[in-house]
Amino acid sequence: MEIPYNFKLAIFSFAIIFVLRWAWRILNYVWLKPKYLEKQLRQEGFKGNSYKFLFGDMKEMSKMGEEALSKPVNFSHDMIWPRINPFIHKIITNYGKNSFVWFGPRPAVVIMDPEVIKEVMMKNYVFQKPGGNPLTKLLATGIADYEADKWAVHRRLLNPAFHLDKLKHMLPAFKLTASEMLGKWEKIVSREGSEIDVLSYLQTLTSDAISRTAFGSSYEEGIKIFELQKEQIQLILQVSRTVYIPGWRFLPTKRNKRMKQIFNEVRTLILEIINKRMRMIEAGESHDDLLGILLSSNLKEVQQHGNKKFGMTIDEVIEECKLFYFAGQETTSTLLVWTMILLSQHPNWQDRAREEVLQVFGSNEVDYDKLNQLKVVTIILNEVLRLYPAGYMMTRMVQTKTNLGNLCLPGGVQLLLPTILLQHDTEIWGDDAMEFNPERFSDGILKATKGQLVFFPFGWGPRICIGQNFAMLEAKMAMAMILKHYAFELSSSYSHAPHPLMLQPQYGAPLILYKRTVLSFPLTKHLLSTISASTSSPPQSEDETLVSAATTILKHHRSKSRWSEILSLAPPTSGFTPSQVSKIILQLRNTPHLALRFFNFTVHRSICCHSVSSYATIIHILSRSRLKSQALELIKCAIRKFPDTHKPDSSNPPRIFEILVKTYRSCDSAPFVFDLLIKAYLDSKKIDVSVQLVRILASKNIFPHIVVCNSLIELIAKSRGPFAAYDMYVEIFRCEKGEGSGTEVKGVMANAYTFNVLMVAFHREGVVEKVEEVWKEMMAKNCTPNVYSYSILMAAYCEDGRMENAMKVWKEMGYEDVKHDIVAYNTIIEGFCKVGKVERAEEVFREMVFNGVECTCVTLEHLINGHCMSRNIDAALVLYKDMCRKGFKPESSTIDVVAKVLCDKSGVFDALEFVRAVIEKHDIVPRKKTYELLIQSLCKEGWMEEALKLQVEMVGKGYAPNFEIYSAFIDGYIKQGDEEKAETLRNEMLRNKIPCKDS
Repeated sequence: MEIPYNFKLAIFSFAIIFVLRWAWRILNYVWLKPKYLEKQLRQEGFKGNSYKFLFGDMKEMSKMGEEALSKPVNFSHDMIWPRINPFIHKIITNYGKNSFVWFGPRPAVVIMDPEVIKEVMMKNYVFQKPGGNPLTKLLATGIADYEADKWAVHRRLLNPAFHLDKLKHMLPAFKLTASEMLGKWEKIVSREGSEIDVLSYLQTLTSDAISRTAFGSSYEEGIKIFELQKEQIQLILQVSRTVYIPGWRFLPTKRNKRMKQIFNEVRTLILEIINKRMRMIEAGESHDDLLGILLSSNLKEVQQHGNKKFGMTIDEVIEECKLFYFAGQETTSTLLVWTMILLSQHPNWQDRAREEVLQVFGSNEVDYDKLNQLKVVTIILNEVLRLYPAGYMMTRMVQTKTNLGNLCLPGGVQLLLPTILLQHDTEIWGDDAMEFNPERFSDGILKATKGQLVFFPFGWGPRICIGQNFAMLEAKMAMAMILKHYAFELSSSYSHAPHPLMLQPQYGAPLILYKRTVLSFPLTKHLLSTISASTSSPPQSEDETLVSAATTILKHHRSKSRWSEILSLAPPTSGFTPSQVSKIILQLRNTPHLALRFFNFTVHRSICCHSVSSYATIIHILSRSRLKSQALELIKCAIRKFPDTHKPDSSNPPRIFEILVKTYRSCDSAPFVFDLLIKAYLDSKKIDVSVQLVRILASKNIFPHIVVCNSLIELIAKSRGPFAAYDMYVEIFRCEKGEGSGTEVKGVMANAYTFNVLMVAFHREGVVEKVEEVWKEMMAKNCTPNVYSYSILMAAYCEDGRMENAMKVWKEMGYEDVKHDIVAYNTIIEGFCKVGKVERAEEVFREMVFNGVECTCVTLEHLINGHCMSRNIDAALVLYKDMCRKGFKPESSTIDVVAKVLCDKSGVFDALEFVRAVIEKHDIVPRKKTYELLIQSLCKEGWMEEALKLQVEMVGKGYAPNFEIYSAFIDGYIKQGDEEKAETLRNEMLRNKIPCKDS
């Protein structure tokens, strides 16, 4: 049967309308709405990058995040934020506190005003959490994810489980889990101390605690759930770095399928626990754990209303349980691990906390009331939460057009509330905001924050974390028990790398743990007699007894009084001898940090007149433990303290070197101690001593590390020229015949950096043939050049005008699969511009942009100079405007080049206008040469009054008129027929003795 035409038309029209409607919605989602929101935000005073189609800032955000996570940072608290969120750090640095970023098509504004944040946190029904990617909900939802009335219901049902009277009953579970962890440490930690990665143990502790207090089980029983949730977290982190495309979660990708599989497995495991508990409740059994209280509270709610709709569904109970597992484990373990790390860095606070624990508890059991007496431990935990908050960023959503403080925000904008930035703000916390100083909380949080909302590690307002008291109680219990039984310090293998996932240490937390041994007698002179009396024949000498006593104090007395005991032990008139200090340090060789603290203590308290030998001993101990930076500082100190009075040579080396050689074997040192010695002399710019040490070591067939050799050659190149550096290279790296042996004595092998140093040195001197010679030698030694090597060779050819040779090198990079970087592009662009082939330079520039290499200010300056050489001022000005848009600041030489061409082509006033605009925009002071150029052009065109005004301005900047300025005015007046003024200026030049050329 044939379908009527009108019906076909209707179907076709409907299809067209359907497609157009969805096309409009997609266009609105990915372009129109983001651009509208960007315009509104800029009108409100926010700054940020322009919107990029679909992805926004996500690509750069992901790239910078991956780069930041690829390496650790220095142990400095101000490096936390740049590592965990480098892109937003960059945005705030570039645009200020009132800035925004793009999460795909959705903008997010940074809010850092405490009063505005307070308003956001209070109005939880207005400012709700953003929806985000639905896949993230597969980890856990629960009360943390719900909004409005549903959140209120769940909060009311969960509150009974977190009342303080209920938490008191959980103390035995906390104590049991901590005791089990300490029991494991007891089996591992030796008497001299042992290195342990405490992070994994603390995660097990908090997991075990949440298993016991929430479900009445142990970590072993819930281990499968924890492992699955950890895997789910990693998958969700991957998801969070991508732009969410609606409907993508339904595609059967490998990641999507695995996430849903984990979700179902965890649900099944928790459902078994819940069903088991429900059967117990029905049988009349009661439990005071979180699950039992939650189920009882939920059951009462259902019975009170006579309808299951008023309670939680079984799926909602499961989600709350999953949230218990996740939040209860990760947040508390993060707090504990950073507390131990920071106390390792600040032993004085560790000692204070331990003294308080021993004073409050002694040998008694830990209970709730006594935990509340731990004031020092509490302020330490608060300071750790200030510096390392697990919830370092909170987000909220503006659903409709809303007034917030003085702002009017459109709907669809996300709010970023960076907890960590407020808690690190020096304007709020003072100049020591980035330092660990628990004392700031000694008078309470309110006084520390001056009544502002600037400390909220657990959130604030109605949605403050329901488990705050639970976490703090568990943390106090764990730290009290750890401090009571162990002392700890950072291992040399620790790498500082806070991870975006709740700031957990990315590479773990290796600490050296020591069992605490509380001695029953004071370790002073009485200890000496005790040790002497207890020793069998042969009796110890007084020197040996003193060393044994000091070692015992340092190894086993772990309280703050240790150092006062050392003071009282030192002989009152002479103090420790350097020999005694050396022997004590040797006894502490397996605890190098403690050895260093002891050595520094003797220096600061002036209880030892140190010699080169005592310095050599501690340097060796630090070197064998790979504590390079500390060893290097002590070497520099020894060099300053014990300077050589003679000029070192092969027969008379530096004193510190002689002693290091003599004590090398007895200290069981590491070979690179001599590398550190040479580096110390290089840092002091003592080239002759460094060269002499290299020669002495080479004569013994010992060769410094390649890095040290390169540093020596580089310093010689800078101070004595490239030929001297090349001679040093030949001496160190070239294989030479041994005398009478006929064999080659091989030393350290040169690398690309070695040859780069030499090529750069010869290039700066303009000796292109030597650059080529070094390059050929690098090839002959089968040393693979890096991208910088190619760039140096190209630069030498470009400087010499040999662009064909430069292009051969450029092409060879492609053949060798060496990716052209910005230095290589800048080099070849500059070369083409210098020889007048600016069109060719533009081609290379376009290729660079196409390959995704970001241009720099130097790139644009080369092109501007090239166009000015070709007299194409319009193209040069277009590039200058592009430079300004990118936020680059031009060099003074570039300003002069553009101004000169403007003077020649458009007239001096256009050049003057250009220079004025540059000065105003970039806040720079023009060079004398710039004034000289403009004044000469004004005089040449007969604008003498304007030239005089500009000269006054020049003198005001501190530039005195020179021969060229006087000559310009004299020529200008002569052209106007004013010989009188010209003669006056000639006489003034003679009186002022103006030389013909600038001195």
